[in-house]
Amino acid sequence: MPKVVTRPSAHRTARAPKTTTPAKKPARAPEKQPPTPAKPKASDTFEPAKPAATTSPVAASCLNGVEPASQALMEAVKAHGRTIQIAQPGSDEMRYLDYMGAEANVGGVGMTDILLRAHPSKAGLLEEFLHGTQAKLGMLDQYGQQACEVKIKDFMVRHAKMLGLSAEDVAILQKLKVEEQKLLDQAGGR
Repeated sequence: MPKVVTRPSAHRTARAPKTTTPAKKPARAPEKQPPTPAKPKASDTFEPAKPAATTSPVAASCLNGVEPASQALMEAVKAHGRTIQIAQPGSDEMRYLDYMGAEANVGGVGMTDILLRAHPSKAGLLEEFLHGTQAKLGMLDQYGQQACEVKIKDFMVRHAKMLGLSAEDVAILQKLKVEEQKLLDQAGGR
């Protein structure tokens, strides 16, 4: 039987004996402040037809989708159990998308919470929706995140007509797929 070693918990520290002179409080380490985001330039604001990024490491060097997501599409995505949040300028969510170089992102339990910039692209919204479907099917666990990035883009290119994607969006997805595949190959296939 293995020997069990226990450690005292942090809240059970020894107390100093009471004295008549007040004890000095230990100095606290200064709290780390989050980095101040750089002042946005006019070119940093999101517009559906301007170059930007997706949610993967490839994001910073590629383009957002071109065609904007319609309100009807957003409602349809919500009807399938997803929540959609539009990041507000100056919010933590917007800083996160900026940090990731992303147009959109999906997360939360079951990958059902979609975070978007204002005026998201149809391709960006569909990609995040489909990542949630991958999670539901167990593909993220089976193949890994990077392989799923490649698979989503491949699916979207092959089913562009069914998804109603424009030729411009398909061309962007093809470029992104090539870049994602390079990252997958560098990572050893996972």
